[in-house]
Amino acid sequence: MAAHITGVHRFIKDPSTPWDQKLKMAQFAWQSEECFIPNKPQVLLNWACTSIMQASKFDISQHNVNKLWLYLSNILGSVQLLQQIQNGALFSLRGNFNVTVIEMLEGSIDDDAQLAMVLKCCWCILNYPTLAVNLISNFEKLLQLTVKVMKISAACVEKNGRLGEDLEKVLQSILKHYQSILPKQTSARKLLILTQEQFLIPSLQLLAATSPDLINIQQHIEVILSLSVFNRELQAGYVEYLKSLAEKHTKPTELKLIIFQIHQFFEFLKDALNKPGAISECVCSAFPKLLQWFIVSFKPSNDVAFTFFCKLCNILNLCEDPIKSLPTNENAMATEDTNSTNKEDKLSEKDKMTNWNLILPCIEQMLGTVYKRNIYHVAGDEANGKPVYDWLNQLLQKLLNQKLELSPFWYRCLHHMVELNHLLVEPHLKDILTLSLLNTSSDDPAKANFFDHVLQVYFKLRQFDRFIAVLLESIRESEDSNCDWQSFLQNFPTYVHKLTPGLSLDVWKLLLSEISNQYVSKLVEKEKPQVKKRKSWTHSIPVKNFQAVASLLKALLLELPLVSLCGTAPNLKRLKEVMNSMKDDVLVPLLRSEIVGQMKEMTHGTYMLCYAWGEAVLLLKQYTSFVCDQTLSLPATLKLGDFSYIHSYITSKEWTTSTSKWIEEKDQEIESVMILLDFQLMCGLLLHEDIENHNIKSAVEQKVTSILSYSSTLIAAHTTNVAKRNSESFSENYLKMLTCQFPIMLRFLSKSQLTLIARLLVQTLNTEDTTTKSADIVKLFLKSTVCLESREFQAAFVLVLLEDILNAIKKCLTLSPKDVAKMTQVLHILEDDFCDKVQGLREQDVDDKIWQQLKKVTMEIGSYEHGFGKSVTWKRKTINEVKNMLNALQFLPFEHLIPMNHVRCLLVLCLLNYTMSSQTSNAVAQGVPDCLLLTRSFLKTLCQTDVRGSFLEISIGCRLLTSLTSSLMKQTTPMPYEEEHQIRSVTHDVISALLIAAFKSNSQSVLTEMSQLLLTELKRVNTTESVNVLTSSRHSITSLLALVSVFIKQATSFARRKKDDQQLLLNKLDDLAEASLELVKCLQKEDFHLVWHPEMMSDGVVPSENSSETLLLCNLLQLSSVLLRYHSEVFNISEDNDFAEYKTKWTCDFLPLLQKVLHIKMQNSSDVVKRIFEFFRSICLVADVSDVVSGEDLDEMWSRIVLYFKYGYDEDAKLCGQMILSHMDSSRFTDCFVRLNTILESQNEEEMTSILTTLKIIPSANLLQHDSWQALKEHTPQVIATLLRYLYSLRPVSLSNVNHVIEAGNVLICILKQGKDLVAAKVAMTTLHVVHLIPLVDLPNQCFSECFTMLFRLLNKLLLQFSKQLVPSLPSFLQCVKYLLTSVMFHGREALGKSDNKVPEKLLLQCAEDLDRLLTLLTSHKEDVQKVIVVIIAEYINQLQKGTMHPAVKKSLENGVNNIVSVCDDKSLSLLGATLPDSLKEIYKNFYSDYRKHFKYTGRV
Repeated sequence: MAAHITGVHRFIKDPSTPWDQKLKMAQFAWQSEECFIPNKPQVLLNWACTSIMQASKFDISQHNVNKLWLYLSNILGSVQLLQQIQNGALFSLRGNFNVTVIEMLEGSIDDDAQLAMVLKCCWCILNYPTLAVNLISNFEKLLQLTVKVMKISAACVEKNGRLGEDLEKVLQSILKHYQSILPKQTSARKLLILTQEQFLIPSLQLLAATSPDLINIQQHIEVILSLSVFNRELQAGYVEYLKSLAEKHTKPTELKLIIFQIHQFFEFLKDALNKPGAISECVCSAFPKLLQWFIVSFKPSNDVAFTFFCKLCNILNLCEDPIKSLPTNENAMATEDTNSTNKEDKLSEKDKMTNWNLILPCIEQMLGTVYKRNIYHVAGDEANGKPVYDWLNQLLQKLLNQKLELSPFWYRCLHHMVELNHLLVEPHLKDILTLSLLNTSSDDPAKANFFDHVLQVYFKLRQFDRFIAVLLESIRESEDSNCDWQSFLQNFPTYVHKLTPGLSLDVWKLLLSEISNQYVSKLVEKEKPQVKKRKSWTHSIPVKNFQAVASLLKALLLELPLVSLCGTAPNLKRLKEVMNSMKDDVLVPLLRSEIVGQMKEMTHGTYMLCYAWGEAVLLLKQYTSFVCDQTLSLPATLKLGDFSYIHSYITSKEWTTSTSKWIEEKDQEIESVMILLDFQLMCGLLLHEDIENHNIKSAVEQKVTSILSYSSTLIAAHTTNVAKRNSESFSENYLKMLTCQFPIMLRFLSKSQLTLIARLLVQTLNTEDTTTKSADIVKLFLKSTVCLESREFQAAFVLVLLEDILNAIKKCLTLSPKDVAKMTQVLHILEDDFCDKVQGLREQDVDDKIWQQLKKVTMEIGSYEHGFGKSVTWKRKTINEVKNMLNALQFLPFEHLIPMNHVRCLLVLCLLNYTMSSQTSNAVAQGVPDCLLLTRSFLKTLCQTDVRGSFLEISIGCRLLTSLTSSLMKQTTPMPYEEEHQIRSVTHDVISALLIAAFKSNSQSVLTEMSQLLLTELKRVNTTESVNVLTSSRHSITSLLALVSVFIKQATSFARRKKDDQQLLLNKLDDLAEASLELVKCLQKEDFHLVWHPEMMSDGVVPSENSSETLLLCNLLQLSSVLLRYHSEVFNISEDNDFAEYKTKWTCDFLPLLQKVLHIKMQNSSDVVKRIFEFFRSICLVADVSDVVSGEDLDEMWSRIVLYFKYGYDEDAKLCGQMILSHMDSSRFTDCFVRLNTILESQNEEEMTSILTTLKIIPSANLLQHDSWQALKEHTPQVIATLLRYLYSLRPVSLSNVNHVIEAGNVLICILKQGKDLVAAKVAMTTLHVVHLIPLVDLPNQCFSECFTMLFRLLNKLLLQFSKQLVPSLPSFLQCVKYLLTSVMFHGREALGKSDNKVPEKLLLQCAEDLDRLLTLLTSHKEDVQKVIVVIIAEYINQLQKGTMHPAVKKSLENGVNNIVSVCDDKSLSLLGATLPDSLKEIYKNFYSDYRKHFKYTGRV
C-alpha cells in the first residue's frame, strides 16, 4: 500500500501524466484517509498552487486550470484542513501566488463561474491567518489585490445593481486587512502617492454607488481614505501648503516633498473632474466627504479649514485659487508673480462650461459642513477685521447669472448663504424673488424652507417691511405672470401674526400704497375723458400682479392680531386711519371703476380685499372700542350679491350692479369670494342683530339657502360627470368654507338641508381618487367635534350612507320584479317611523306589534343567507362605490351612536354581508373579498360596542351568529390566501363579540344553540373515515377549529360566573370538549397530511407561510391550548376534581401532539410560532407540570424558544421561556446556562441576537429550585466578563452594530437589577467600562437616544443596587455621569440648528429628564459625594461656554444641577470659582447667582 501511495505522489508530479488523471489522483489522495503522505495538506497545496502559477509553462489548458482552482477551493474549504489548523498545524502558500490570484481575477471579470471559484479561494485563504500572510504580507501586492476586487465590485454593481454574496465577503475581508496594515506604513507620502494613483478612483466609484449591501464596505473605504489621504504625518504639509508657505522651503526636505505631493493630489482631483463620464461624477460627489475627513482627521484651525474649502471650490471652478505660492518639481516655488504670466490661460479655463448638475449638490453639502462646523468666521479683512465673503459673492453671482434650473440644491445653496450672513443675499433678494415668482414648477420643500428662513431672519431683525418692499418690487417686474407667492411663502401668516403693532401698520400701509400708486391711480387716469380716441387699456394694467398683491394684503389682514394691536390709544388711532384709507382710497375707487367690472382678475382681487376689510371690521367691533364711520344697517330687501350691510361704503344698487355680471356668468373663482362675503354677512347679522327678529332670521335663512344652492350644483355635476379641473378647485374652496362655517349654520338648517350637505360629503368621498384635497377636507370635518356631537347631522349622514349602499345592492339585483318587491319592507329600515319604533324598543318599551314588525324585517334579511347572495351580480365600479361608503363609516362615533342609527347600520351591514357571502370565482376579480372584509370589520366594531347584549335580543342577532358560523364552515369561494385569512380572522372576532354580548346578557339559549351546532359539525367530521373527504374540506375544518376555540373560551368564562346551573353548563361543554379532543386526535394521524405534511417534518424543505396547511396547524394548536386551559379550569371549579384522570388525559391526548410540535419545521415569521408559544404556556399552566412533561421535552421546548428569539419574538416568548425555566431541574438549567455562555464567547453573529435576548429573561425568571439560583449566581460573573469582551470587539460603534451594543447593555442591566443577591459589587463595578465604549457625541443621531437610555439605566441600577459599595469607585462613576452630561448638552446645542440629522426634540428632552433624575438620585447620597461631586458643576459650566443650548433641554437639566450645588459645601464651591479658567468665571458667577436667587433654600417663602 505504501508503495502505491508513493507512486501516487510521483504520479501527480510526472510531466507525462495527463492532467485529467492527475486531478483525479490528487482528489483521491486528499479524500482518502488511508493515503498517507508526509505533511499531505501542505504537499497538495504546493502542488495545486505551483500548477496554477506555471500553467503556461506546463501548457495546461484553461479547462484544467479551472479544475485546479476548484480543487484548491475544495481543499481550503474542507473541514479536515480547518481542524488541523485549529490544532496548531502551520500551512503556507507559494510566495508568488498572490500575483497569480491578481492575474486570475483580472481574467475572470467576464466569466462568472471562474470568478466564483477564485473568490471562494480568496475567502478561504483570508480566513486562515497562516495562509493569509501570502496575500497581505506585501503591501503593494495587497493594494493591487484590493484595487482589483474593488473594480470588479464596481462593475458588478453597475451591471446587477448589487454585489454578490461571495464578492461582498471577500471585499469586506480584504478591506479589513488593508485597514489594519495602514498604521504600519512608515512613509505617509508614499501611501498618498499609491492611494492617488491606484486606490482613489475605484474607491470613490464604490462610495458613489447606492447598493444596500455596500453600507459596511463604504464605511471601511471611508476610514481607509481618511487614514491614507489625511495621515497624521501629512498634517504639517497640509498646513504649510494651505497657508501659502511653500516658498520658504528651499531645500529638498521631506516636508517639501510632502507639500509637492499634496499639490499633485489636488491637481489629480482637478484632472479627474474634467474627465467625461462616471469618473467625474464620483470624484465630484466625494468633495464633501474630503472636507469632512480633513476636518475630523486634523481638527485644523478655522483659517486652514476655510482655505481647504476654498481650494476645493477652486477645483470646481467656483472661485480664485487661495494658494498664493505653489511648489514645483524642480525644487523651486512658483509665486504669484510667476503665475501672472498664465492669467489668460486661467481666465480661459474659468470660462469653460461648468457642469452645474454635478457641482450644485456638491457645493450645497460643503456649505452645510462649513456652517455646521462654524468655520466661516475665519478669513478677515486686515483693515477692519470683517469677514471676507468675496468667494461667496462670486458663487452667488454665478448662481444668478447662469441660466440654471431652480433645483432644490440651488435653493439649499442660497439657504446656507443666508445662514452664513443674510447681508450676502440681501442685494440679490429681488432677483431671487423674481426668478422664484416666474418659476411655475411644482412645490419644492427646499424652496419653501429657504424663503421660510429668509422670513425668519427679517422677522428677527424687525425688517419685515423691508422684505415686503422687495417682494412688491419683484411682483412689479414679473410682467403680469402668475405671481404665486403662496407656493413658497407658506409661513407668511405665521410671521404676520407675531409682528409688533407698529411694524404691522407699516406693512399694511406699504401694501395700500402699492395698490393705490400702481393700480388705482392708473385706473383713474384711464377713466378720465380724453380728446383722442382712447387706446386699448386691457394690457396696460398688470391684472395678475394686482391679484397677487391683493391676496398678499388679504393674508396680512386675516392674520394680523388686530385686537392686541388696539391696546393703546395711538395705535387705535393709526389703525382707524389705515382702515379708512383702505376703504376710501382703494376699495371705493376699485368697486366703482368700469374697468375693474370688466376684468375677472381685478374683480376677484377687489372682492378679496373687501372680504378682508369686512373681517377686520367685524373683529374690531366685537372685541375693541373701534367705531366705523358707517353703521351696520340691513337693507329693506336683501338681494343676491348685495353686501352693503357690512360694506356700506357703496350703495346696495352699486353692489348688485357690480356682482350681477359674474352671477350670470357663474364664474366659479369669483363665486368662491362671493360665498365668503355671504358667510361674512351672515356672521354680522348673528353678532349685531336680534336673531329672534323675523326679518333678520329670514335674511339669515335666505343666505343659508343661497350658499347651499352651490351644493346642489356640485352634486348634479358629480352625477352627470361634468366636473372639470376648474370645478375641482371650486369644490375644494366651497367644502372648506362650508365645513368651517357649519357650526354657525347648524341652527338654521332644515332636515332636507342637512341631508343635502351629507349627500355632498358622501359623494366627495365616493370618488375613484379618495386622496384628493376635497376628500381630505371632508375627512377632517367628519373627525371634528361638532360633527361627532351633532345628532341631527349624524342621523342625516348615516341615512345617506346606508341609502346609497342599499341602492348599490338594488342596482346589482338579478331577481324578478316580484322578488324585488319583497325588498320594500327591508328598505323600510331607513324610514323614521320604523326607527322611532326600534328606538322605543331599545328603551324597553315592549310592544308585541313592534316585535312582530322587527322580527319580520330581520327574518327577511336572514332569509337571504343562502339564496339571495347568488342573485346579486357585483361589478367593479359598484364595489368601489360601496367600499368608499364603508370607509366613510369609520368616521362615525360607534360608541355614541343613537339607537336608531345603531340598528340601521347593523341591519344594512347584515344585508350587505349576505349579498356578498355566496359569490362565484368572478367575484374575486370584481373586488368582492375586499368589500366583504370591510363589511365584517364594521360589523365587528358595532357588535363590540353593543355591550349590553340587546342586539342579541333581536332575532337577527342570533341569526347573524349562526349564519356567520355556517358560512365559515361552508365557504367555498376561492380567493387569495391573505384575503381569506383576514376575512376568517375578522369573522372570528365578530362571533367572539357576539358571544361576549350574549353571555353578558346571561342568555343561555345562545350557549345551547351554538354548542349544539358546533357539536353536530364535530361529530360529522369525526365520523368521516375517508382521508380524501377530509382533505377536500380543509377550509371548513380550519374554520371549525377556530370557532370551537372561540366558543369554548367564552363559554368557560360564562360558566365560571354562573352559580345556579354551573354543573349543567359544564356537562354541555364537556360533550363539546370531548368531541373537540377527538378531532385533535384525528388530525394527529400520520396519514392526515394536511397538518403533518412530510415537508413540515423534513430538514431541507419548509412549507410556505401562506399555505392552507399552515393556517390549519395554527388553529389546531389554538384549540389544543384552549382545551388544556379548559380542563384546567374544570379541574379548579368542578367538585369532582381528579388529577390522576387529568394526567391520563394529558398523556394519551396532548403529549403526542407536543412531541410532534417540537419537530415541525416552519417559516420563522409564521403565525405558527405564536400558536406554539401559546401551546407551551398552556402546558406550563397545568398543575404539577413536571409530572406530565419529561425533562427532555422541557429541554426541547427551551431550545425552540431560544431559536425563535433570533427572529424577534420577544414579547411572545419572554413569559413562555420564564415559565419553562421555572420548571427545570437544577442540572438541566445549569447545562442550558453554560451552553448559552459558550455560544456567547464564540461571538457568532447569526446566533448573537437570540443569545442576548435569552440572557435578558434568565435573571428575572422565577427559579423554583435553590440549586438553580446558585448555579446562576456562580456563572454570572463569567457572563459579565464575556459580555464586556464582546462589547470591546464591537468598537467602533456604528449603525451596523449599534443594536447588538444596546442588547448587550440591556443584558447587563437585567443582571444588575437583581442586586447583590446575584452579582458581587466588585464584579458589578466592571460594567462602568461600557459607558466609555459608546461614542455618544459622534454616534449617528438616529440611535443616540436608545444608547443614552441604556447607559442611564445602567448607571441608575448601579446607584440603586450598590450605593454603599460604589464609594471606592465614585470617581469613575462621576466620570461616566460627566460623559452623559457632555453628550446631552452637545446635542442640545445641535438641536437649535436646521440640520435634518439632529436628534428629535422629544427624544432629546427625554434623555435630559433621565439625566436630571440621575443627578437628583446622586444628591440623595450627600455624605458620600459632597466632596467630589463638584466636578459635575465644572463640566456643566464648561459646556455652557461652547454655545447656546436648547431652552427646554437646559430647563430639564437645571433642577438636577442645582440639586448638586445644594449638596456641595462652601469650600468646594469657592475652590471651583477660584480654579476655573478666566473664560468660565463669569459664566459660573452668573450661574451661582441664579442658583442663590431662585433655587437655594433659605427658610423663607
